[in-house]
Amino acid sequence: MASIPSVSLFLKTTLAAAALAVAFLSPATLAAENETRFHFFTHERQIPPNRTVIPSVSIPTTPHPFVFGFGSILVFDNLLAAGSDPASRHLGRSQGLVAYSSLNGEDIFIVNTLVFKEPRPFAGSSITLLARNPLAEKVRELPVVAGTGKFRLARGYALQSTYYSNATTGVYIYEFELILLQFERVEEITTQSNNFSAAAVKL
Repeated sequence: MASIPSVSLFLKTTLAAAALAVAFLSPATLAAENETRFHFFTHERQIPPNRTVIPSVSIPTTPHPFVFGFGSILVFDNLLAAGSDPASRHLGRSQGLVAYSSLNGEDIFIVNTLVFKEPRPFAGSSITLLARNPLAEKVRELPVVAGTGKFRLARGYALQSTYYSNATTGVYIYEFELILLQFERVEEITTQSNNFSAAAVKL
């Protein structure tokens, strides 16, 4: 019988912790989602000088210096611009890596972080895409899996298409339509003297 009070105390503590967790994770602690749409281009140069993508694991399938097969991995740091002209307004960088993940070499697995330097108020924020990218398709859908800064808690998808390609010069331009759902504000949970309080923080 002596163990009953301790079990009861344990159950009460567990239920209280669960209720507290539900309160903090409840959708009521988050403002309504807003939809944001972006249209931009990324500019890639595969051949020196000023190349923006290099192979880190190279398994070539042809004598061409930039045709790769299953298992190849490339790292890129491409220009993120407002237009298809590389002289258009520079918005930031498109950074990440691709892995040739299909035996026929037509599909890649891509991790792409879009780092914005312009325009305000998005400077310093980023969006990360993580997806299978079927190169043979005209339009590829890439899910948004994370964001930072103004894009914290964002979700959505990007539609990518090849706007221009020239294998001789190694210049490729990709067009993006990006649709985001994000919270306008979140409630930041803070602790003061063992008491929880919520402070609204504008994103």
